[in-house]
Amino acid sequence: MKLTEPDYENGLVDSDILAGFSFVDEDADDDEVEVEIQMVGQTTATADTAALADLGLSSTAVASQQFVSAFEVNPNYDEPDLFSFFFELDMPEDILQDGAIISQYAQLTPTNTTNGTDKITVSCTVMVGLPEATQVKEYSGTTLMDFDSQNGKTYEDQNTDDVVADSDIEKSESFDFYALAESTSWENKIQKCLAQMKIDKIDRDEAFFQEYSMLLGARIYANRTDTAPKKIAETTYIFQVAAPVVEEIAYDEFTTDFPEDFEETFYILKEERKESTVDNKDGSEIVDLVTDLWIDYWANKAYTYSDKLEFTFNVDTNLDFFPNDTKVFQYATFISEADSAANGNF
Repeated sequence: MKLTEPDYENGLVDSDILAGFSFVDEDADDDEVEVEIQMVGQTTATADTAALADLGLSSTAVASQQFVSAFEVNPNYDEPDLFSFFFELDMPEDILQDGAIISQYAQLTPTNTTNGTDKITVSCTVMVGLPEATQVKEYSGTTLMDFDSQNGKTYEDQNTDDVVADSDIEKSESFDFYALAESTSWENKIQKCLAQMKIDKIDRDEAFFQEYSMLLGARIYANRTDTAPKKIAETTYIFQVAAPVVEEIAYDEFTTDFPEDFEETFYILKEERKESTVDNKDGSEIVDLVTDLWIDYWANKAYTYSDKLEFTFNVDTNLDFFPNDTKVFQYATFISEADSAANGNF
């Protein structure tokens, strides 16, 4: 037999079929799976007085930008994790008037050039008073996203050459999330923005997990056609992105219960049938003895749970051959292909 790794991506059994098994919750929805949040990093940049003065604010005005990144880890192996870029701009309310456009961005440049020089950039843009107009974009390339490089353009014309056209980056489904929120400073309001990038588990790009020099910034546009935005804050710091850590739930070999929260995939890897002639103690022959062995692979979508190999043995023969209290010992021995060939077994 050939023991191969299950194909989690293409080998999944149709959910209608899986619903026939008792351990599957046919009403389960991947969106209802409990995810785990794992923090990656955070930083805060304070707007300098020159930027605030340029906005016509008093010398007592304060403004800052906070950035938090985290993985939203989905336990299902065939569902992507989400890498979240969370921006929070704390500004005087006088500046955050309806129609103003707040663009916040993070640009990640690999510190090790052997991993390439292309930058990963995410922008999250909100129109104050109209959260439905929120835009999130992903960029890949060498173009700088800093204020000096993008000044003189509208917010929609930022870094257009590097826009990832088929990006699956997402924003929050709740428009209320992008509405102005209260600040701890009575003169200020908070403008939040969230962009989430999908990170596949299957065939994912491991090079994504590395050290970056990250440019974090925010600028404000008076309207859609404004080509002279105001810089709020801009800072650079070292940012380490490590792969999320998933702890596997301990497998209890003494239970056959399957977790009800997740679908599993059923594979029949091998079925063997052997007909034998067996001699009784008195020398008489029993010719209708048949032994069967099924080896099933339970490949769990939830990679917090172990996969399982299940061995089912069966003997079919005359009942006279199995009087009461008879003990039947059945077994299967495995030899690797290399060892089998070396010993002349094929």
